Amino acid sequence: MAGLVVAVLVLLSGPAAGQARGVVVDSATGAPLRGAVIEAWSPMHRTGAAQTGVSGRFGLTAADTSGAMVLFVRAVGFQPLRLRIRGRTIPDTIRLARAPVWLPALGTSRGGRLCPVIDDPGARALLAAVARHYDSTRNLGPTEATAHFRDGFASDSEVGEWSADPSSNGGVAGTGEMFKVWRDMIIPRMGYALSTGGHPSLDGQYLQWSYPSFEMGYAFHFFEPLFAERHLLAFGPGDAGMTDLVFCPRSTKQAEVEGMLMIGDDSSLARATWHFLVPKDDEHAGGEATFAPLQPAAPPGLLMTVRSEFWRKTSRGRWYQRAWSFGRWEIDTIKARSPAASGDE
Repeated sequence: MAGLVVAVLVLLSGPAAGQARGVVVDSATGAPLRGAVIEAWSPMHRTGAAQTGVSGRFGLTAADTSGAMVLFVRAVGFQPLRLRIRGRTIPDTIRLARAPVWLPALGTSRGGRLCPVIDDPGARALLAAVARHYDSTRNLGPTEATAHFRDGFASDSEVGEWSADPSSNGGVAGTGEMFKVWRDMIIPRMGYALSTGGHPSLDGQYLQWSYPSFEMGYAFHFFEPLFAERHLLAFGPGDAGMTDLVFCPRSTKQAEVEGMLMIGDDSSLARATWHFLVPKDDEHAGGEATFAPLQPAAPPGLLMTVRSEFWRKTSRGRWYQRAWSFGRWEIDTIKARSPAASGDE
């Protein structure tokens, strides 16, 4: 998938203050996009959401955008868009560019391989600066999330293109203990994949590897010293308003991970994509995640996932994929609830 595009825009003023209305179109043809999803997000929860119809039009009320800092706009086959909205105005027309083909099986993006790269001190300094905006120790505390979920088998063209089932209201809870096991024991000794010995999955197929769940809350590992030690960093092509950081393993003697981090103009992590590299029985596993904005002028914050996907190829040649769409996060004593979390996708 391509990098997350960012635009700096403004909310409506006057009698319609806080409302967000417009039409989503294909930037190349101008055709309206049906089924595009528009979500308003604060740092901890989704405040409102809408979906375009045949005309491509959408509308969010002032209540939908109350407390929101960004809009995430996405449609299948197009580059997702992040619009900063606090104190700003939404244009009548939002244009989405078509996404270049992403080939998980080959680990390629934008028409070529991400790795190898030559380590760039500037890229390393930028990642360190971004990391200072986050407090990863809080992500390791008690965690709960309200989410929609979808999993199953996908065709080659559907990999990385799923949306969570809006009818699948559910919850996710954890303590971060498994992330600590990966960081402290598995990654230093065996790398980013743990051999399962070919145990059978629920449908009788065989899965050869277990991977750290970057899509389910472990993405803060991208800011940990262990990640920086094991990877070379370089600047990628970038999109308007974004800076891409490519990360490549220093060595391939163990199972490794490569990919790209997309940094917003507010120095927050907006999106990440990754691809696991294993020494044998390659399942072409990988994933991607989009993250909530940071609270401005605040202490180091939390890396909260807005939506994410994970995929792997099974022994029968089919892709297994799961997708998450989150509505609300609760970390430690932080309680942030969303009207949208009750199911109005």
